[in-house]
Amino acid sequence: MTLILRPYTQEDVPAILAIEKEAWNWSNSPVPQVSQRTADEFLARNPFSENLVGELAGEIIGVVGYHQLGLGAVCQHVREIDLAIAAKFRRQGYGLKLLKLLQEHALHDGIEKLMLRVLSTNTKAMALYQKAGFEIEGRLKNHFFIQNQFVDDVYMGYFPLKQLVLRPYEISDVPAILAMEELSWDETNTPAGKYQKPTVEEFIASNPFEKYLVGVIGEKIVGAMQYTSNHSSAAGQFVRALDLVIHPEMRRQGYGLQMLEAVKRYAKETGVKKLTLRVLATNPKAIALYQKAGFHEEGRLVQEFYLNNQFVDDILMAYFVESL
Repeated sequence: MTLILRPYTQEDVPAILAIEKEAWNWSNSPVPQVSQRTADEFLARNPFSENLVGELAGEIIGVVGYHQLGLGAVCQHVREIDLAIAAKFRRQGYGLKLLKLLQEHALHDGIEKLMLRVLSTNTKAMALYQKAGFEIEGRLKNHFFIQNQFVDDVYMGYFPLKQLVLRPYEISDVPAILAMEELSWDETNTPAGKYQKPTVEEFIASNPFEKYLVGVIGEKIVGAMQYTSNHSSAAGQFVRALDLVIHPEMRRQGYGLQMLEAVKRYAKETGVKKLTLRVLATNPKAIALYQKAGFHEEGRLVQEFYLNNQFVDDILMAYFVESL
């Protein structure tokens, strides 16, 4: 069963209200009476795009607030969030899964910052948010008086786009790029066979700076991609072909998706209309990543390669930048 996160619909409201009623109380909210609102009140105050639901096998298991701050253009890059999980689905990891899905959703939206507020007495929620990568930014001390004690209002933040910068490679990047490629390419993900490591000079000669991009966090290269044209004539000037590699130490941390989202923005800024790539049918994790980033299969070359004693299809995938 796959957990999905999507904007709520009017049909979801009864389930949302039921979750809120059992979730919010004085231990986690200074305004638990919000759980008593009617369906009409909820609909009036919550645009469909600002409340998301977690759905598992057709059942709503959680609700995520995803609110604009109401301050216009100066804060349009920020969303304030809140999270409620249905009681029977708690302590099963769904809170963390929904936060990860939310972070991907924000990345797709180009949101720069997610923020939240949590009571200092709600230590389990704080631990969950920290596990998901949120950091404490500050606190309003003794901001509330709840159940005969003063409670701090803790502010936490997460920056979906903070870490990764996508840019053309530089000469000084080449040793790290070659080391990463050597660790990454093998017969499971490329038909080229055993990786033949080029020299620095050979790499530079075959990769113009503007046609090979690196994803950088601070000073560390976490991934790279070719960004080339498959066409020598002007007829193909609006298309770029991608070839993505993520450093093995940095995988399964969302950087692949960040790289793809960044290159989509980069393509739009430079007037490119279509991104293409090729992936082996035996590489399902890569296929799933590309689909998550909005790429779709355009076709396949059936049994194009013979690898590891089996025939393998070459899948052609594409993303149209106009859909950004």
